[in-house]
Amino acid sequence: WRSPAWPRVGLSEARLSSRVRYLGTRVADPAGLIELAEQRLWSVGTALVFAGEVELGVQLTNLLDQRPVDYEGYPLPGRAFFLRSAARW
Repeated sequence: WRSPAWPRVGLSEARLSSRVRYLGTRVADPAGLIELAEQRLWSVGTALVFAGEVELGVQLTNLLDQRPVDYEGYPLPGRAFFLRSAARW
């Protein structure tokens, strides 16, 4: 979702995003002996762009704090919080 510009405060754009990543049940080895459970990872984020040149953003990944695993079954980090800033000139 994107909002229109708010020139009074110098805001040229505001964004809100949501993403769901689904991985179904799968196997971790070629013989099919190790089965990995399904995963649903939900992320939300927002970003503000000022004067079309400075961007500030926040993102929260794995909102439901599930225990994801990689392709071989090793655990990955749980919930994470990210801050982002960028400037264009």
